[in-house]
Amino acid sequence: MPPVEQPLDSPGLVTASTATDDTIQVSKDHLFFIKFTPDRTMCARWYLVQIEDMQATVEKNPAFRTDGKYWCVFLAKQPADTLKSNEFSQWWPEWYRYSTCPTTNTIVYGDRILISNPDSRKFIQWATDIQLTGDGHSSIIGPFNFEDISAANHVHQKVSRHGRF
Repeated sequence: MPPVEQPLDSPGLVTASTATDDTIQVSKDHLFFIKFTPDRTMCARWYLVQIEDMQATVEKNPAFRTDGKYWCVFLAKQPADTLKSNEFSQWWPEWYRYSTCPTTNTIVYGDRILISNPDSRKFIQWATDIQLTGDGHSSIIGPFNFEDISAANHVHQKVSRHGRF
């Protein structure tokens, strides 16, 4: 997944030093930019994630309130918006074709696709648990919300410049 440009820190936003469980859960759309190093990579980059599935967080890590690890779903810029700034870009769920390794039963990610409701037998979203609060946390800036639905905006795909929290 291509990384996003580094987001600007703004007054009133959660940062790595001020993130708590309460501040993460207060957001309407639970969108955050995080600086993260994916497995089998060397460099940390900024990504837009959504902490939308608290049930998955609870199932994967019942101690999330104390250890700070949340289930994060990654979003990606629409390829046509690569040169646009974050707030003028469309954001899509990060879906991939996948297979399962017959030896280890681990998921092997294939090509990225842009569809909203894929067949879960063939496609999987990029999601993982990430430490967002406490010791050893990732850098985090947010929360942000999607731009409100209007005559000019028909879907929740743009990060609002004004609709934080």
